Amino acid sequence: MIVGLEDNAYLLTLKRRDSDQESKRSNPDGFIRYPEDEEDDRGAKLFILTVGTFLAVVFYLGYKALDDMGATAPASLEPPRIELAVNDDQGSGADTDHFVEISKRLSDRLLASSMVSRPYTEQIVGKDADYLLSITFDTDGDGVSKAYLALEDSENDVLYNGTINVDPQNESQFRNDLQAALVYLTAPNGIIANEERKTIIGQPKSGYQCFLAIEGRRTQGSDASTIVDRCLADFPDSDYRSFWLARRAFNGFQQLADQGKPVSKSAAPWRSLKLALDADPRNPYANFVAAKVELAEGNCDEAKLFIERAEEKGISYPTLIAAMEADASACPNIVTSSNARQLVTSMIEQNPSPDPLLQLYLVVSALAAEDIEAARMIEKRRNKDLPEGRIASTGDLLGKAIRDPAFAENNEDTLAKSLSVFVWDKRAVRKMIETAKNQT
Repeated sequence: MIVGLEDNAYLLTLKRRDSDQESKRSNPDGFIRYPEDEEDDRGAKLFILTVGTFLAVVFYLGYKALDDMGATAPASLEPPRIELAVNDDQGSGADTDHFVEISKRLSDRLLASSMVSRPYTEQIVGKDADYLLSITFDTDGDGVSKAYLALEDSENDVLYNGTINVDPQNESQFRNDLQAALVYLTAPNGIIANEERKTIIGQPKSGYQCFLAIEGRRTQGSDASTIVDRCLADFPDSDYRSFWLARRAFNGFQQLADQGKPVSKSAAPWRSLKLALDADPRNPYANFVAAKVELAEGNCDEAKLFIERAEEKGISYPTLIAAMEADASACPNIVTSSNARQLVTSMIEQNPSPDPLLQLYLVVSALAAEDIEAARMIEKRRNKDLPEGRIASTGDLLGKAIRDPAFAENNEDTLAKSLSVFVWDKRAVRKMIETAKNQT
């Protein structure tokens, strides 16, 4: 609104300058001559006063409207800084102190590895934290120890509240639940990313904004190939370049799967994937795609190496974790050496509103683990009003198969074709369908 008013004021100035130039041409002495009539002079002054007052009022109303809408800060060109505060309101205690330290270490690790956040320290001169993540240990009304999580923005608005049980006898459960909750906040399509995405207007103006835009389109089932190409062209030296090249490769492989063609290293998209791995050998998404291709060829040992690399830096990427669990389900050497299953279970419990793609991968990973109850739990949270597309149609089929084993039995080929677009290992797809068929 304010931009438009500035344009109008500029045009008004140009028109006045044109009028002044015409007066100068008719008056060689260089002075602008207005009518001698005092009535006309008072009229001109009144017009100027009226226009000035009008513009002042409109500018004020426009500013107030923008302020009321919360549009007071421009979109950031880089990931936001997250301040961490871990407090123990129960007083000192060996058990609580131990869990406080676990929370600090795990939170620092998630914030540092996330693609949409950075840890905040007071040594960053001249810049306040963009968000505050607090973890407070206390007891509930029954005297049970809890960890209370809260995320606030720079205006102190609370964006998230969560609670995690603290059982001194079950440290691994606490770790998984805390990690799942933190992932819900710091994932590429988590709460922080969604807040950041709201501030972007028009085309992305940085590699970070490109990443947010691509993830936003992808997780809703929209085609992101055009924006991937544009980001590679506009920001060739971005830290996200490896990710974009891997995304381009994934799109190419998924098109092959959708056409019923084999996904393999001899296919054209593998070239983009090699470029992604050359640019960043530890990029979690590039290693994830490479693992999927190896699994599609039945190479469990080779896939395991890529999955281990992906897990190193992909802990804040829930869709990647769930998808790896689903794809690798046909390889015993991978499933038995990973705690992904426990983490996926915690993500199902801690994420009340997964995005459409994550929801789909959570369902298929539960089916791959032969956990029909978990599959039903997460399927109930599915958004039934998605636009038409692969995610929506596959979700509809899975929902029917999970609720009715007879449907799974009678529609095996249709289910296999739809699932194969997302899970490229045919052995894993067969395992999921068998879980649906044999449910009780």
